[in-house]
This record gives sequence, structure tokens and C-alpha cells, in this order.
Amino acid sequence: MKKVKVENLSKEELLSLKDDYIYHGSHTLFDVCKPQQAHCETHAVENEQNAIYGSDNILFSILFAFRKLPSEHFSWSASVIDNRWCGVLYDQTYIDKDDFGYIYCFEKSHFEQTSPGGNQFVCKTPLQPKRVIKVYYSDFKDLFIRKNSGNSK
Repeated sequence: MKKVKVENLSKEELLSLKDDYIYHGSHTLFDVCKPQQAHCETHAVENEQNAIYGSDNILFSILFAFRKLPSEHFSWSASVIDNRWCGVLYDQTYIDKDDFGYIYCFEKSHFEQTSPGGNQFVCKTPLQPKRVIKVYYSDFKDLFIRKNSGNSK
């Protein structure tokens, strides 16, 4: 299996890809993406599969490309705000200003939609991405907002 070349695209070039692929965002660089057991706070079956999760919405995938810190206060969600996907960081959770991650681009034919009309897809077998694109938090920090969860931990 060949090593995947990491590309650097401008924000505009990346966003112009639109729905060409199924996208997966991760802060980890890998040549082959392997299914992993997912866990969901609401225990929704479609969100707890042993699979590679992806989306046909690149903005949604970008939210997952950055490491949320500190792990002991890990608290964030993805929500639609003003008609676009945003990452909502709660309490002490933050993303370092110099953080970066990767967007993995896969052929759509390997994925199944988790629910009709949704933008979440799964693949249950290991896959080598068609493209890997490095993304920088500084280019996409406007996708994240901060909120207080109201929890006293």
C-alpha cells in the first residue's frame, strides 16, 4: 500500500471541493483509515457503530480535524447555527491557536448513509483515502464558538 501524500490547499480551494467526496476529519495522520467503535451521549444506534464516520459536508468534517483540549474537560458538540455547521466548545475545552489536522477524502461508493436525508455516512472496512489535506485551526477558527454548559464539574 502506498503512502498518501499530504496536500496543502488554500481555504478557498478546500471549500470548493464541496460534495466531491465523503470527508473524515482527524487530528491524526494515517495512510489507512480503520473502523473504530464510536460512542454517543444519546446512545443513538447510528452514532455508535464500529465504522469510519464521514460526511458529505466538508465544514462538518473540518470540525473534527482539530484536537480539543484539555482531555479531562473534553466537552464540545457540533451544531447548525445561522444555517452552517459550527463547533461549540464548552467550559474549559479549547483548541490551541497553532493546532492543525487532516481532512481525508474518500470515494462515496464505500459509504452508506446512517439515516435518510442526513449528512453522516459510515464505512465498515479499512480504506485508503484518495486525498489527505492538511488544515490549520487559524484558517477555520470562525467555525467554533464558546458556550458555558451550565454544568458545575
